[in-house]
Amino acid sequence: MKSDKPVKVAMAIVGAFLVLIGVVTLVIAVVGNLTNGRAAVAAMACAYLVAATPCFAYLYSRRLAKVLGVCLLLALAGAMLWLSFRPSNPAPNPTIYQVAAIALCVLLVARVGLNLRRKPR
Repeated sequence: MKSDKPVKVAMAIVGAFLVLIGVVTLVIAVVGNLTNGRAAVAAMACAYLVAATPCFAYLYSRRLAKVLGVCLLLALAGAMLWLSFRPSNPAPNPTIYQVAAIALCVLLVARVGLNLRRKPR
């Protein structure tokens, strides 16, 4: 049986860095002198903190880390869809971004669906 310790240490380090970035960004959003974009900075900080959860969950359960990772990817795909199809899209030609967002969502849902459909051996 292989040792899982180096992977757990790496996941803990990555998770710690993501939490550090998220907390520092959240402090900047709260204390900083921001006139515009305070909500966007706070949302970015929360996204870093949410991205750190699968890293720390891996230390205790691989299955839980996979579920949290899939939930994170689905949330990011949904955010990508929302950003590419919003009415005030600043891109001059948003078609390529919309196609990429749809392709990501379709591939992600297909991958998750095929993985759930697979029978254990």
